[in-house]
Amino acid sequence: MVRVEGEIWRRPIYYSKYALDNEIDIENKLYKQYEKYKNNEDYKFTEFKICACGETYINGIVPHFEFYSVRINEEHQDLYCIEKLDELVEILNNVYTKLSACCKKQLEFYNEYVEKYKIDKHKYLGLPFHPRTRSKNPQLHIERVIFSHIAYFNNYRLYLLKKRKLNKYSDFNDTLIDYIGKYLGLYNQYVSLISNERQIIATNMQLKVNKAKTGDKYISIEA
Repeated sequence: MVRVEGEIWRRPIYYSKYALDNEIDIENKLYKQYEKYKNNEDYKFTEFKICACGETYINGIVPHFEFYSVRINEEHQDLYCIEKLDELVEILNNVYTKLSACCKKQLEFYNEYVEKYKIDKHKYLGLPFHPRTRSKNPQLHIERVIFSHIAYFNNYRLYLLKKRKLNKYSDFNDTLIDYIGKYLGLYNQYVSLISNERQIIATNMQLKVNKAKTGDKYISIEA
């Protein structure tokens, strides 16, 4: 996959070279092509291109909490529209449960992959199917999701505390703090075993979670 410069109007992700007889069992066919590419075999490959809007979609929209929530919760509500604590807890817990399963699968996939191809952690993170940060460093998609959700929770709780009445939304704030702590737990339990670049950041954020739980309700829990 390559990034396209200067394209004004394109589908977010599209074929630039097509090397498939049909699209039946397309996942396995594309995987076989990747295997041949990895082994430097001479072969006709399928290639994709991604334009600016596609990159924005993958980097900014896909990791967002509401993107997950709208697909998981049958009666989806934007967090900013919720007025009842039990509704907030249900939505947060549904997304957290699914994300926990994703984290577990990510670690299982990593262990199977490095064992099968006899590569180390550094080479695994350098593989082309991982996204890149703005500084072009590799990053696990699930890591991006975790910290995107945490940032959203933090901004939401600060909005409630500063724009609305603290006494009314104190339970909301406590719940969001709890879930930020749970998300950091997912990072420590699963993601940091593969990529620990944000370990110091996660530790500092956990210290802020602890302060928020012991009285400093207005503290911003950010990286």
